[in-house]
Amino acid sequence: MVELKVVKTGRQVRLSPHQISFHARHSDYGVPTFVLVEWQAHLELRLYHNKQVIELAEQGWATEPCWQGPSRAVPWHLLRVALVA
Repeated sequence: MVELKVVKTGRQVRLSPHQISFHARHSDYGVPTFVLVEWQAHLELRLYHNKQVIELAEQGWATEPCWQGPSRAVPWHLLRVALVA
């Protein structure tokens, strides 16, 4: 499962308590889920694993993604590798 988010301005990713709980619970079960964030101001995509969801909610942009790439001309084959690795 991949949750899609868009950040238009600022450095924070808005995740509801329910969304955080969903990803954290699946992490506890060993089921991989991801949050894919488009940072519109930087024309960038960043992928975060569910193990990073609390840090992502608290620190936003400062959280190191498990994959990042351009939001234009997306290298889908590289994103796919990050999702199945």
